[in-house]
Amino acid sequence: MSDFQPPEGFERHFRRSGLTDPWEPLYSRKLEDRIQIGLVLAEQHCNSRGLVHGGLIAALADNAMGLSCVVSIANAGRDPGKGLVTISLGTDYLGSAKIGEWLLIDPEPVKVGGSVCFARAIISGNEKPVAMANATVFGLACYAYTSDLGRAFRLNEGLQYGMIGINSGLITTVEAPFGGVKESGMGKEGGSQGLEDYLETKYVCIDGV
Repeated sequence: MSDFQPPEGFERHFRRSGLTDPWEPLYSRKLEDRIQIGLVLAEQHCNSRGLVHGGLIAALADNAMGLSCVVSIANAGRDPGKGLVTISLGTDYLGSAKIGEWLLIDPEPVKVGGSVCFARAIISGNEKPVAMANATVFGLACYAYTSDLGRAFRLNEGLQYGMIGINSGLITTVEAPFGGVKESGMGKEGGSQGLEDYLETKYVCIDGV
């Protein structure tokens, strides 16, 4: 590992904590609008099968998104104070990464509000998608492109969105339910599910006939 040269722009991560110390060396790259984190996967980063541990992915995604939100707040001319705390974090696992691969956490601040910053991140191993982290309370629609049918089903099961398009950006039609999850709304429009808001459920119990 001593001869390892990280990708251009990456240096030893400037933040240390008791949680991440066992995962060192970590690297980070400061960009204008975000901070990326990367590392070479080793035994201490993986489970018994040699695949990157989901807890490590979630923790480093949280770290990268939080630091990137601080950058966004500063770019907006506001003082981030002593830092931020995470109030919501979802992680969708799309694939796997193995020992020896370069794991990259690439965050993207989505919206900077008055007291809340929303962000998301793509986690990749050797440039292949491994997971997507979502520090937002929204979940209307998302899209993915893959030729692997098994991966498409895993995406459908893991992604926290009301509508998912696989290999298509045109997913809305009157025959299909339209609506999101989490803070992206309750109930559906369209499809047979769109009638549910206009129906009343009646429970009848008859005994002794």
